[in-house]
Amino acid sequence: MARGFRVEVPEDDEGRAAALVPAAEMFARTAELPMRRLTGTAPELEPEWARVTGSNNTRVVVTPEEPVAFKDAFEALVAPCATRDPAEVPDGARGVRLLGYALPEASDGPPA
Repeated sequence: MARGFRVEVPEDDEGRAAALVPAAEMFARTAELPMRRLTGTAPELEPEWARVTGSNNTRVVVTPEEPVAFKDAFEALVAPCATRDPAEVPDGARGVRLLGYALPEASDGPPA
């Protein structure tokens, strides 16, 4: 039982265009989420939860295969928590939203 989704992008133009629809929906639904959490939820968090709040914005120069490996590794890492039976949730646990985007840059120049 998964608690997220991944959109595979086909190679044909029609499939690529169709794959943009769920991506756009996800971006639209979560665009304001980091700022809402920062200004609304974060100030009210207990110290142990405030310490785990974080963000990451790292630019890397990679082959097309490497971001796929990143996503696979991330999904494998969080799968036990994402698919945990509600009866097995540890005491003190709460929901944490993990957002991740792989946003390739335009290919109009050498990698910086």
